[in-house]
Order: sequence, then structure tokens, then C-alpha cells
Amino acid sequence: MKNFKYHRKPEFHYECMNCGNEFSRDYPVNPINCYACDAEDSFEEEITHTEHMEQFCPICETYFDTSDYLNKVFQNDERARWLANMVMHYRHYHQTSWDKQFGRYGHLYCDRIPNYDYHEQKKLYNERAKRQIIRKATDFLSEEGFTPEDFLKLQHTTEETMKLARKKLTKVV
Repeated sequence: MKNFKYHRKPEFHYECMNCGNEFSRDYPVNPINCYACDAEDSFEEEITHTEHMEQFCPICETYFDTSDYLNKVFQNDERARWLANMVMHYRHYHQTSWDKQFGRYGHLYCDRIPNYDYHEQKKLYNERAKRQIIRKATDFLSEEGFTPEDFLKLQHTTEETMKLARKKLTKVV
């Protein structure tokens, strides 16, 4: 599948030479005092680079960062990996109500709402995302050889989603 591209991503690792306190960031920082031992200017920086994958979104026609977790879970199935990352991207960048309602740590906030099940809501949003991807990217999915069965490889795929996938992605011979 030609819809992935790779780039080297830097990681900045810092270690206090006084006490051994360590931390890493994906951007450079200039630590002055160590939080562990309060030593000044005691950090050494080490920069490493890792291979990072981006994926093409046919809906917004841009590349987005993929999930390292999903890439490991679906490392042996390129189509399932593409779909799983696309569902995550769609939920966060196309279903703006998800991030507006929950924010980065929404599940922590939602735990305080009586009878609210964050994970059930996430399943519903993911299913809606799958159906929207099928509707909005039918031509792309067909050109890339996706089939309705590819959607069954994702968690919690409903019959409603499968019905739409069969309707839109099954080739008539």
C-alpha cells in the first residue's frame, strides 16, 4: 500500500549527572534545575532518532501521525492497520465533537459523570467513524482493494457497519 510514508523522528533524552534522574521528550528542552536533587545545570542531553510512520487520509488529503500502539497490534495486516489508524484519525480530526467534549483526558472527566461509560461512547464514535470513512472514501477504499472483511478485523464492528461496507465495497461482477 503506497499510502504510508516514513520519516526519522527525534527523541530528546535528559539525564541528571548528579542524581541520575532521567526524562525524555519529543522536543528539545533546557532543564535548569533537577526536580529530584535540585542541582543546577546538571543535565546531559542525548538525541536519538526513530523511524516514524505517517499515513495518508483520503478525506482531508493530508498525512497524519499513526499510533505506535496500533502499528504494533496490526503489524502483520496492512489494511487493518490502515483502517485502525484512520478510525483514530477520523475520531480526533473529523469528528470534532469528540475532542471538544472530552479533550485529551476525557475519560478521566467522564468517570465522574454518573452512569457514563467512556468506553461505550468511544465504541459508538468509532463505529460512526468507520461508516463515515466508508461513505467518504469509497473510491479510495475500492482502488486500494479493501473489502468488507477488512472491517471485521477491527474491534466491535457492528452489523450496521458491515451492511454499509458490503453495499459500498462489494464489487459486482
